[in-house]
Amino acid sequence: MSSPIERLPVELTDFIIAHFSLPEYQNFRLVSRLLHHVTLSSFHNRYFARRTTTLTSSCLDRLLKVSACRHLAGHVSLLSIKVLNNEEIDLLRDIHRVGIYPPPKRFPKITQVKPADISHEVACFDRLLAGDDPKDAIDKLSRAMRRLTNLKSIRLFVNDKTLSNKPYYVAGELPCDDFEVASLTFKAVLAALLKSDIQIERFQTVKGTHIRKKTRSASIIYTAFQFPLDRIVSLGNAFSSLRVLVLALRTSYSGDSRVPGWQNHISHFIGAAAALEELTLCFQPEDRASRHRAAVMQSIACSVQVPNLKLFHLWGGAFRADDMTLFMKNHSSSLRQLHIRQCFLREGKWHDFINSLRESRLEYLRLAKVTYRSGGLKDVQWLDRDTGDMKDRILLDASHEEGWTMDEMLIDCVDRIDVSHEHEALQH
Repeated sequence: MSSPIERLPVELTDFIIAHFSLPEYQNFRLVSRLLHHVTLSSFHNRYFARRTTTLTSSCLDRLLKVSACRHLAGHVSLLSIKVLNNEEIDLLRDIHRVGIYPPPKRFPKITQVKPADISHEVACFDRLLAGDDPKDAIDKLSRAMRRLTNLKSIRLFVNDKTLSNKPYYVAGELPCDDFEVASLTFKAVLAALLKSDIQIERFQTVKGTHIRKKTRSASIIYTAFQFPLDRIVSLGNAFSSLRVLVLALRTSYSGDSRVPGWQNHISHFIGAAAALEELTLCFQPEDRASRHRAAVMQSIACSVQVPNLKLFHLWGGAFRADDMTLFMKNHSSSLRQLHIRQCFLREGKWHDFINSLRESRLEYLRLAKVTYRSGGLKDVQWLDRDTGDMKDRILLDASHEEGWTMDEMLIDCVDRIDVSHEHEALQH
């Protein structure tokens, strides 16, 4: 005879266990064979839809075990590749030197790092920095990807590092940069993706969907995009179903040393995703050389055309008004949402650029904390007609403003902008 809880509808059972911790969930499922069966699908979706791994052999072996289980492999839709940061590696190195596992309590705990993995994490980090070919990691990761039949998204991030973080240095030593390790991991993940011969729908080097300064990310150095032509062609196949691309980029690295055309490699990478619908580019606003960020945007405006692009989000970038206008013109038939935040207008005027958007078919425009140069950096501000205050952001949404067309809202946006100090942006 079944118990009262076993006679509950499955939907009500799922509602009851929605806030259970993992141990509570496991114990509940062991109450009876019937409960174990009816909660199987929700259990898999909750604890196996997202898997996180590093490039260490022990972590990849666990991922391979999940991918080899036919009951679990089909539930994994998101694969996160985590890169430990320098501070964590230094701590793990100290723990490894002591050789006591679990480590003494004087050592801070690093989340999601098992004691048995400590030596592997340190060795993997050192091998990447030494330039060793991570072919074993690429092979294991590609096999796991191939078996995860429902894999749709891949994301890469550096643990506890955000879009506002600067490079990490140890006093008295050569720079040991989180960005460099993240970029090497990025190349290894792409190599595994190509070797697996699968197609994904989302690729991102940030964690989460809301972009802000505290967003955890892996800012990829521009040199990591220097792929040979045959690799770009192969990426076109791997990205043939890609709908969302979110990239965190670092353009100021190793000073001003540049190979001519360096910025075009980033454009070629983006252009390989011909079916792209959403593109987000996050730069490091602390990078002093805004000309490098502007060079990337100029290359994208001149060479990237993805016919289905519906949303473009630029965070921390720098650009010339003419370049962004060209980009908008090239995608006017499809682009409906434009987000520009924490950005610097290097050449041109904001009110001229906003006026140029009237020729587009935008339905949504968000400008926040944007700047221009007039002596020093100046914030663009808009008059709030309700309060009379000046604000550093404005949102235009045609779907929520009854009686207003987007063209009328853009005209109003220009009228409300404070241009009392705005002049032609100067190169610096």
